[in-house]
Amino acid sequence: MNTLNICGNNLPVYDWGQAPIGVLECVEVAPDGTKWHMISLPPDGGIMLAKLREKLMQARKAGRADEMSTLQVLIGEVTTLEARNIKINDEECERVIRKVIEADKETLSLMKETESDNAKKLLAEVDYLSALLPKTLSVAEIVEQLASQAEAVKSARNEGQAVGVAMKYFKNNSVKVLGEDVKTAVATMRATHVDVAVN
Repeated sequence: MNTLNICGNNLPVYDWGQAPIGVLECVEVAPDGTKWHMISLPPDGGIMLAKLREKLMQARKAGRADEMSTLQVLIGEVTTLEARNIKINDEECERVIRKVIEADKETLSLMKETESDNAKKLLAEVDYLSALLPKTLSVAEIVEQLASQAEAVKSARNEGQAVGVAMKYFKNNSVKVLGEDVKTAVATMRATHVDVAVN
């Protein structure tokens, strides 16, 4: 089932055949009630791309030039992937967003004037893009979550297999994690295991 977090709730929209055709997004909470509007759901079920396009439409109507520019870059990157016959789902969209965030951070690290207008604009863009991404577990939280899988992770023949055990666990439990964070958490767990074994 495809759902979207809406004001703290997940609410799909169904057609008569009980297939989700879209989601409702909370656009305003007013004293006289909550107002909603429909975001169309793409055929492949990717909600993130639909949200980006909807946000672009809203930014254009409101004349928010910086937001429009950021969203156009994201959607342009996704369109390029589509042209290469890459299936666009939420994971791909998130990957594109993280790629742009990393590029912005790299540019910021090379800037000498961190208080310049350009630097402030990039910082604002990083904050905006980060807010688009779903919350993921920290390395410490990953280690804690993997407590039940500790033996399998530590006894795996190599780190690649250990990461595979961890990723399978999170996938089966629908928990959002970043691959690099899982690798770091697994390495930490296995290093502790090796230290104990040596001692």
